[in-house]
Amino acid sequence: MFSLNHFIWLGICVVFIGALMLISKKFKFNFRQALITVLIISFASEACKIFTHIEEFTDNYGNRGGVLGANYLPLHLCSILIFLFIYLYISKNEEKREMVKSFVAPVAVLGGIMAILIPTSGVDFLKPFAYQCFVYHAGIMWFSFYLISTKQVSLGLRAYKRNLLLMGALVIVMLWVNSALH
Repeated sequence: MFSLNHFIWLGICVVFIGALMLISKKFKFNFRQALITVLIISFASEACKIFTHIEEFTDNYGNRGGVLGANYLPLHLCSILIFLFIYLYISKNEEKREMVKSFVAPVAVLGGIMAILIPTSGVDFLKPFAYQCFVYHAGIMWFSFYLISTKQVSLGLRAYKRNLLLMGALVIVMLWVNSALH
């Protein structure tokens, strides 16, 4: 399971997260600056994922075009975090923002760790999708560590229960949506 390339990717992720933590501490990032940073990482990641997986096709009439498989749509939990980052950026309701932050922090850490340890995108340095996967998950983990280290998120029992319910609802909805698309 763990090849030399995978261990190198793990090291790159640790260095990337550490560098972002140092930069955010040194330049005293506020929440908005950290959020913009993770949004840039997220949009670059999704663009890489989409543009590297568009497949050419020709229909029955000879028209040529491109199609993106359902596997690459932003309908997985880590990709859904992008929509939550956008919500955090545009929302003015502090109570709902706190709820979203308390969901994002543990989910991004745990999901990021799992995604990095189980590289379903592969570990080949010649494939852009590997970069997309590792850099994106390291980026969302950094954002979560930033929220936790700056005490901008509450992770109490109430948040834990709410997060479990929301996670359960997302699992059910995303299983249905992803199944319908396949």
